Amino acid sequence: MKTIGLTGGMGSGKSYIGAIFKLMKIPIYDSDFHAKRLMIESEEVRNQIISLLGSEAYNADQTLNREFVASQIFNDNKKLTQINEIVHPAVRKDFSEFAAAHTDSSYVINEAALFVENGTYQDFDYLITVVAPMQTRLRRLKLRDKKPEKEILKRITQQSSDRDKILKSHFVIYNDELQDLFQQITAIHQAVGK
Repeated sequence: MKTIGLTGGMGSGKSYIGAIFKLMKIPIYDSDFHAKRLMIESEEVRNQIISLLGSEAYNADQTLNREFVASQIFNDNKKLTQINEIVHPAVRKDFSEFAAAHTDSSYVINEAALFVENGTYQDFDYLITVVAPMQTRLRRLKLRDKKPEKEILKRITQQSSDRDKILKSHFVIYNDELQDLFQQITAIHQAVGK
């Protein structure tokens, strides 16, 4: 069975593309969702985060204090690196278990924004990058996240450029509202599903 990384910058449409693959009965692992889940459910991960950021990282009900954590890691590159060093190995292990549970499929997809940044793109048989124009991404992110444009742009600049991602990719999906997404996805499915 093949493993495929699905990546792209914030607001590029990764999750939407993943949902289309899911409709095609391809198992999709959402790394962001599972990272958040593991930050709550994994005692080991939770304890390491508390050691790094303090008990304020979690609310009284043991849920992640997302605003506090974001304020800590997005203003301090060292802390961002450290939290990634805690969470990413747990997510990689969890994905391996997910893939092992789906051997009946010809491939599984792992969706995340940071495969190029953290070097894990090399762990996959194929890498797909989703790209979209910056104005489209900003519009989507403002609607989704309800954050000021300045904050959104700051987070976007912490990710690799589309160019860097494309150079490491086997396939690129242009999600610019002009290209036919289904045609692009079907071509990739036929190429890797053999």
